[in-house]
Amino acid sequence: MAKNNGWKHRLTKQDLNNMIADCKECGIGVPIINVGSDRIRCWWGRQKGGKYGDISISHSDKRKMFEKGTRLCPICKKTISFETAVLDHCHSSLIIREFLCNGCNLGLGLFEDNPETLRRGAKYIIRHKKEKYEIQN
Repeated sequence: MAKNNGWKHRLTKQDLNNMIADCKECGIGVPIINVGSDRIRCWWGRQKGGKYGDISISHSDKRKMFEKGTRLCPICKKTISFETAVLDHCHSSLIIREFLCNGCNLGLGLFEDNPETLRRGAKYIIRHKKEKYEIQN
């Protein structure tokens, strides 16, 4: 449990496997991050002054943008809520793209937003789905 110390984004019901928690300020099921030394923080609360990652946008503007969307992750097509949606953006141009689920956003980040690497990854998955392997004991 994170210490309060005047921090208004106090967390309860932390689910460290899915990296979500209930935040006193932001609501139920918000994304959380580990900021070092096992200190867990509300992701939104950690973005000081309304900053979300590298971009600056107010919480209310983020909500308005979300309300205009489909509430489906454009990559995996899973339903996303405002509390779990991640506002994806290009790290080099800082242009806001769309709301994604946390898993797809992390996946893009791990592939460093590189379309060629993502295409090779997709081909790899397709190739291995077609092949059948037996586990040798």
